[in-house]
Amino acid sequence: MNSFRKRVFSWFAVLAVCVITSSAFPKDAEAILINFDGVAGGPTTVSSYTEAGMAFDWSPGFLTHLHMGDNSGDGSGDLQVHLPGAHQYDITFGGAGFTLVSIDVVGTAGGSTFTTNMGFSVVVPDVLGTFFFPVGFTGTLISWAGNTTIDNLVFNAAPTGVPEPMSLMLLAAGLLGFGLLRRKGVQRIFKS
Repeated sequence: MNSFRKRVFSWFAVLAVCVITSSAFPKDAEAILINFDGVAGGPTTVSSYTEAGMAFDWSPGFLTHLHMGDNSGDGSGDLQVHLPGAHQYDITFGGAGFTLVSIDVVGTAGGSTFTTNMGFSVVVPDVLGTFFFPVGFTGTLISWAGNTTIDNLVFNAAPTGVPEPMSLMLLAAGLLGFGLLRRKGVQRIFKS
């Protein structure tokens, strides 16, 4: 019986350590795709656009509209910024941090610049195709200016460190078990 208690205690301790370490690390962020298909038809202007929680708005002090719809002529929705110095868009995700992963450049005439609220900038070259942002290009607000039409923006929401309810229940069970062992007396359980 004594050997059984030792094994149960050992497995219980291992389980508690696993639960504590697994809930201490944030979950990996899942990639989210913005395809801009929410505005049907030919090119049009809108005051703002939101898809999958990500908001696109005009920056204060710049022209007060977004160029949405089929700007590139490929039959699908996209978003265009043009007239450098006159147009600039702000990209936000409900005040939370997010990381830009990639965009498809479907039209360009001079490239664009994306700037985070932390002051980091990336220049998207004047080349059609998929552009990948540097790893960790993160902010709570990213401004976009230049002369480019984009589609299929991929981003990751900032990971959160909120443990799952089951992890919390296992942790509580582990702490309760340790409390019971202490109350019963660890010496008495492990006596040979």
